[in-house]
Amino acid sequence: MEQQTKQNSYLVYGLIAGLMTGAITFALWFSTEFSLLGSFGVGINVGALFLTGLDKSLSRSGALRIPEVVFFVMALCGGAPGTILGIHVFRHKTRKAAFQFVLLLIVVTQVYLLNLLGISLRGE
Repeated sequence: MEQQTKQNSYLVYGLIAGLMTGAITFALWFSTEFSLLGSFGVGINVGALFLTGLDKSLSRSGALRIPEVVFFVMALCGGAPGTILGIHVFRHKTRKAAFQFVLLLIVVTQVYLLNLLGISLRGE
């Protein structure tokens, strides 16, 4: 039964993350002059920030938590800045060195790959 609950939490929170990111992305894309990629960047980071706050709230109430893999997938898709901001704003997962290390590894890898592809984050 516990395995089923765990699988359901992956599905439920994964869907929440995807739907939230999609809704924010398309709202920005249709209502602003952002590109689709820029809208997605904002959407996934706002979604990651929101989920970090939600997970903090769930941890206080003892409810079913958001699996860390959901945060890692969002970070891999570009939501690492939102997750990192959420860690500091909500003071959540600050004692989990392994979680922060994996998140840092994702960010370093993404920056390295962007540099390898010749994409500058400085706007040069």
